[in-house]
Amino acid sequence: MFDSSSGVEREIEGDTLTVQQERGNARILLNEQGSILVTLAIERSESMMSELIYERVQGQCGEALGFAAWLLDHIDPTQRLSHVAVALNLSNAEHMAWRTQRESKASPNRMSMGMGRDSNNSVHVNRTRSALRLDSVRLVEDLIVPLRRKWR
Repeated sequence: MFDSSSGVEREIEGDTLTVQQERGNARILLNEQGSILVTLAIERSESMMSELIYERVQGQCGEALGFAAWLLDHIDPTQRLSHVAVALNLSNAEHMAWRTQRESKASPNRMSMGMGRDSNNSVHVNRTRSALRLDSVRLVEDLIVPLRRKWR
């Protein structure tokens, strides 16, 4: 999730540990209750267009959930935290088009841009902690599908 060629900054403020990449492109917050916040910059497509590529968002979401599962296993190996609430939010993306990789390649210079979309681009689900590992593909879909529906 972090770019290995860039530095990492660490800070503890109150009960929260923050680890972030230079310029805030990637950030992880962890507090003593086991809450985890993963912030990632949206991967840009090869085209110069402002677009969200479904497969890339899906991949980044899967990576973030995999990291969260690993981190929870590290800080809570006895699994006292048995349930998780997972939220996904896309900020500053209201005017971006959401397309699949195939759609982007088929029409690299044409797309319809979003105008006047709701700025609340978040979805959430509640699951057992084991779903982070055992049902991660479905969990990602349960987050991505309703989020993409907001773009239509």
